[in-house]
Amino acid sequence: MSLPKKVLLALTSAQADFWPDGTQAGLWYSEALHPYQYFVEKGFEVTLASETSTYFLDPHSTADESLGGDKDTFNDASAPFNQALKSVQKASELNSKDFGIFFAAGGHGALFDFPNADSLHKLAAEIYEQGGVVAAVCHGPAIFDNLNLADGTALIKGKTITGFTVAEEDYVGVTQIIADRKLDLVKDVAAKNGAKYVQPDAPFTPFAIADGRVISGTNPASAHVTAEKALEAFSA
Repeated sequence: MSLPKKVLLALTSAQADFWPDGTQAGLWYSEALHPYQYFVEKGFEVTLASETSTYFLDPHSTADESLGGDKDTFNDASAPFNQALKSVQKASELNSKDFGIFFAAGGHGALFDFPNADSLHKLAAEIYEQGGVVAAVCHGPAIFDNLNLADGTALIKGKTITGFTVAEEDYVGVTQIIADRKLDLVKDVAAKNGAKYVQPDAPFTPFAIADGRVISGTNPASAHVTAEKALEAFSA
């Protein structure tokens, strides 16, 4: 049976006090935008969902220096992605059989809620066990923490994943904040759940890996290539 050409694009619901400048962490805009645009371009239907049906855009992700070429899209209220953000679904109200790909976008907010996002975990596990693809980018791989298959095995056990690196956390000045908040880095999520963590040679370069039907990318620059690899795994 062929899988639906539909993507569940998972967003963090967190709006968390986090950044040294006093602003809050949440969803990183481009890490949801780029996969959304890519999948739609390839003829997929994309549903945005979060654990609570809410989301918060990290203001750092919508600053001019972060938006880059996405500035016009962000400022266009009629852009399809911005319209989609108006109807984020509640994960518990979705059916895994409707989707062939689960894709978790990042943003530091994901470190706060993804590890305990039971409804998103259930959807991801079921999509995977139905033969679908589970992908995540940047801090999105926090979704892999406590994400178990029906037999209780961690979905990423024995797999190789990547995600935002320690060097990148150091560069943006939040390594100690993450430790103070008792949050797990992506490399810690990998270790806790029996996976191997790898990273690119240089920070902030596009990097994504596929291990079977588990796909992961390292940073905002990796969102598009992570989506590409997810589609390759889906097509295979």
